[in-house]
Amino acid sequence: HFGATDNIWRTGRTMISSIVLVEHETIIATIPNIIMEKKKRVFTLSYISNSFVFVIRERKRRVAAVILLVVVALVVLSSSRDNDNEFFDWPVEPEACNRPVRLGDEKDGGWWACADVLPKNENNEKNCVVYSYGIKDNYSFDVALSSSPHHCQVEGFDPSTYGLNSKESYNRLVQNGGGGYHDFGLGGATQTYGPGEVPFEWPGIGYLRKTNDDSWNLKTLTSTMSDLKHNHVDVLKVDVEGSEWAAMDDILTNSQRWSQFLVELHFNPADYSLKKKKKKDNTVVLRILQKSSFFFSSYRQRRENHFNLLGRLRNVSSLWKVDLNGNCLEVSLLVRK
Repeated sequence: HFGATDNIWRTGRTMISSIVLVEHETIIATIPNIIMEKKKRVFTLSYISNSFVFVIRERKRRVAAVILLVVVALVVLSSSRDNDNEFFDWPVEPEACNRPVRLGDEKDGGWWACADVLPKNENNEKNCVVYSYGIKDNYSFDVALSSSPHHCQVEGFDPSTYGLNSKESYNRLVQNGGGGYHDFGLGGATQTYGPGEVPFEWPGIGYLRKTNDDSWNLKTLTSTMSDLKHNHVDVLKVDVEGSEWAAMDDILTNSQRWSQFLVELHFNPADYSLKKKKKKDNTVVLRILQKSSFFFSSYRQRRENHFNLLGRLRNVSSLWKVDLNGNCLEVSLLVRK
């Protein structure tokens, strides 16, 4: 189903963005994922942001179109495969928590936690520690845990301008538990990033259309616990717009140092689809399906990295609650004893 408009051809499939025909003597192709050569004909397929771009030098356009259709068919078939290498199943275990509780707002800002392992400090003994990464302007969850009956010491972390604007009110509202606001964030390494240097993953700031305007300090969980002199965290909440992946290895290394892990996991819709599946025994699994073709090694490596981290997370914790919001998963986990 090709329609020609000048030198731009488009297909009816959303996965194909555009096909450009160029008849210059010299063609520069910077992404040589697939190159087919015959005599003076050069066909180059590259993959950029879920769009296929074909640069073709060929006087006989009919021949080019036929070859193009074959390549497109191969890519579509490879992308639609659903085998063990291309999806991750994560069992949902609601029985792991007997007393689920919603802390904070019912909508954005609130989180599901498990009261089974949540300390109850009626005498305000301050033996409960909470780390809350990602504050912005909604911290009802933090306030709920710093108040009665929990009286937790809630430490909030956010290097962004949005978070810094909330610093004064945040400190005032969580002071009962002895915690406070910190102007650094969570990262895969402890270092300072200059303006525009933070290695964001989707969705980042404004779905990767923006970056950090100021210098940001990011620290690993290990560094943060050392600086604050904490040996254990009762509740670890992470909502950092894609940066959770860089920090995940360190979080998993410290899995015996936290009791609950509440995290929003972000999956680029160009690469993944998410759904719940009910099995024959009525158990539910969360399926994370890789959509990108196996042709493209960068996407395959990213998938393998994400699936490896999820596998480790599945091994050390029980997923007892999950909410799907587009390509974001808000999950509540309890560490396995």
